[in-house]
Amino acid sequence: MSYEKLLSKFDDYGWFQKRSVYLFLLPIAIIEPLYFQANYFITAEPNYYLCSTPQLANFTVEDQKRLVSPFKNESKKYDACFRYDVDYDRVAKIGSLPNGTLSVKQCDAWTYDESQFGENAVSYVSD
Repeated sequence: MSYEKLLSKFDDYGWFQKRSVYLFLLPIAIIEPLYFQANYFITAEPNYYLCSTPQLANFTVEDQKRLVSPFKNESKKYDACFRYDVDYDRVAKIGSLPNGTLSVKQCDAWTYDESQFGENAVSYVSD
């Protein structure tokens, strides 16, 4: 006697199988996709981030990058971890950086792009 014939004698889709499906498989089918998709929203990196300078809030993002972030070593990319050590109240009035060699210092706060999503694990800052 084969296994399938034996199961058909005991009602192959009876109350035990239905209970198993409803109690175990359906909740897992609902929860598991949420669990795996959460990683995309939690760890998604914003398009840009740069040092926070409230004095330049009315400037465009490109102008803020130009006025705040120095270039990385001979590349054409801005270094978002450092900023020029200048008086940004004066820079906001003039609209440009002072002439000469400028020193840099490490950022203590950042501004993130929030056009696609708001705060997440990457951009969260506790107060």
